[in-house]
Amino acid sequence: MCVKGLGFLTQIVTARLLLKEQFGTVALALTVSMFVNLVHQGGLRESLSKRQSEFDEWSTDAFWFSCLCGLLAIVLLLVAAPIAAQLYGKPELELFTLILGTAIPFQVVSNVAWIKMQVDMRFKAIALITLANTIVISAVSIGLALAGWGAYALLLPVPIVSAFHMLIALCMAGAVINVRTLRPWRWLVLTKEGLLLTAAFAFITVTQQGDYFALQMITRSPELVGIYFLAFTLSMQTASILTTALNSVLLPVLSRMQDNRQRQAAAFLSATRMLAVVASLPCLMQAVLAEPIVLLLFGEKWLPSVPALCVLSIGMLARVVTMGAQTLLKAQGSFRLYLTWSALYAVAFVPAVLLGARLGSIIGVAIAVSLCMWIAELLCVWLSIRGGGMGWLNVFRAITTPILLAATCAVAAFGFDRVVQSLLSDQPAVRIAVVGAFSVCLYAMGLRIVSRTDAMQIVALLRRRSGGGNAVDAAAG
Repeated sequence: MCVKGLGFLTQIVTARLLLKEQFGTVALALTVSMFVNLVHQGGLRESLSKRQSEFDEWSTDAFWFSCLCGLLAIVLLLVAAPIAAQLYGKPELELFTLILGTAIPFQVVSNVAWIKMQVDMRFKAIALITLANTIVISAVSIGLALAGWGAYALLLPVPIVSAFHMLIALCMAGAVINVRTLRPWRWLVLTKEGLLLTAAFAFITVTQQGDYFALQMITRSPELVGIYFLAFTLSMQTASILTTALNSVLLPVLSRMQDNRQRQAAAFLSATRMLAVVASLPCLMQAVLAEPIVLLLFGEKWLPSVPALCVLSIGMLARVVTMGAQTLLKAQGSFRLYLTWSALYAVAFVPAVLLGARLGSIIGVAIAVSLCMWIAELLCVWLSIRGGGMGWLNVFRAITTPILLAATCAVAAFGFDRVVQSLLSDQPAVRIAVVGAFSVCLYAMGLRIVSRTDAMQIVALLRRRSGGGNAVDAAAG
């Protein structure tokens, strides 16, 4: 929660200090670096995770393999940076991309150490390191923004925090790495195992970055890309805050049920329903209160992002409710199925966002992204549970009631917001507080009437969280 709060604070400060065009150019630089990063990241964690008992035996080979992939990533970045600058029509993009690329050596060296901590399930240490990283990146970003460094306030912290992360991870992980040992034949094993996941991650990256690409190619306006970038990152805040703790322990809990697919699917659907109950109202209310939220936090210059934020908040509900489906597919070892799903998602996504950008600019892209999210994420849920004897009916039973109830409350809150504006005040903080409280009370009463069991589970979940219990166990029953 602290990590998300600091990240959100950094976003608010930098958005107030930087120009929309600067935000957009950074977003375009990220479209290049994200793909290059796949070369040294894709599949290595999964390959080492399934060798937990032999981790020390493979850690040296994984380290050298990571270094080799990192070298390849740097070469690709040097080739891609000038091409991207010419393609997007932004000469400064080449330097921006290369700055992000300076983080690669630090990330490569720390890869195995970080995976070691995850395999050892040292969640507390991981959380502390993540918090330290966030503090560093927030301090540097805000400091540079206040000093007038413009877009560099978002770029320079990346290699700085990567170096900081490397030092801490190497000191704390305890990974056994003998740099004098070279066994290239094992690199071939790691390459073969990682190819499917790397390809799948590449398709997923297309769905994460293709909207920025489409918007720039159609509109040729980094300013519009910056407006959309803010809308998208803001739409993720509520979902991210609500699900961070749950997501960190979902994989271990589901993995314990590996031998019983039916129980695994049932537990996953139970957790999915709990996510729908918890996240539906905040995501939809973020859409309802988009205007006062943007006014209060970011100022009038970012008001053009409001329509896209409304649409993306609705789409983000699909991602948060179904967030564990991709994790479940990987936990089951269904890598080919995961690759097929991600490829279909990307193939549908690219033409959808290009059409959206041509027909409706920012709002068109937002609508295309949201529709693709709902269709693709629900399909992923179905694919992940069908091996446990579950189907579409089980999916809809799990999410329909809380989403419909939250939608009803959101519509009522929208009308109430109009009353608050006309009778009481047009102050953003007042609107958010009054209308938000109204929607929460209405949702709580409705949940108690429509599904008393869900209401009781929410209470139990809150008690477990306050007492240090496992949120996923509570949700999975």
